[in-house]
Amino acid sequence: MIDSIEALGMLPPEYFADLLVCIDEHKKLTEAKDQVWEQYVFNFKEGGWNSIYAYDKEQAIKYAQEVWKDFKGLTVDIESVRTLTKEEGERLISLLY
Repeated sequence: MIDSIEALGMLPPEYFADLLVCIDEHKKLTEAKDQVWEQYVFNFKEGGWNSIYAYDKEQAIKYAQEVWKDFKGLTVDIESVRTLTKEEGERLISLLY
């Protein structure tokens, strides 16, 4: 993982704040060694789905909302956030083909 903005080289200024948040979050996550990293899946209120990795459901909701906040027309349905099971993962991936 990148430990500093300087390691990234030249980037447009609008990316710096988001990258600093990501770096800080990564450092917090790597310090939580006793937690298990899980994949969570969620639906959008407008239709469709996506997944995200987190240590717990609360964190998954936070990350999903943060990642998708700037995508106009897509709103994370926080009621649909759940741990991705093997069976559901296979079913969801089959929808892509």
